[in-house]
Amino acid sequence: MKKIISVSILIFAIVANAFCVDKEIPLTKRETCQKFFKSILQNDKEGVLSTILPAEGAEILWQGQAPPKEMLKQIEKAVQNLSIIEINEGETVELPNGKSFVITKEMINTRFIWVTMGGKRMPTPFLILKVKGNWKIDAKPLIAGRKAAKKIREQRKEKKQ
Repeated sequence: MKKIISVSILIFAIVANAFCVDKEIPLTKRETCQKFFKSILQNDKEGVLSTILPAEGAEILWQGQAPPKEMLKQIEKAVQNLSIIEINEGETVELPNGKSFVITKEMINTRFIWVTMGGKRMPTPFLILKVKGNWKIDAKPLIAGRKAAKKIREQRKEKKQ
């Protein structure tokens, strides 16, 4: 009888462990944002892709020059301390280009969030959605911004030559 109970306990432990192994706890919105920005800083393709919705041109997020080491520590600290503020229905969002829009009830099924780092709000809100139990950032506006900045750098470089 003792053997049967011991074997039963062993089988139960193996089965229970099988359900627990490789089960990742989904990240919160804040943790998703932290991982996203940290992955960009470290040129970590897998980290970026695990935190964003599929987007054309996403490779620009993990390519490029990393910041100088002395600056990297300050940025990493800001990323670690970042906070998010959810935007609610009726709020007006001012964009850097001077345009604005009001959050409508229809937009609430997705979540617009402000990300703040070092006590300063980033210039544009982020759209974050829950996909299959995980938060994903719509990185298209950031991709577009990086492409525009890259184009400006290339134009300046051409003018110098």
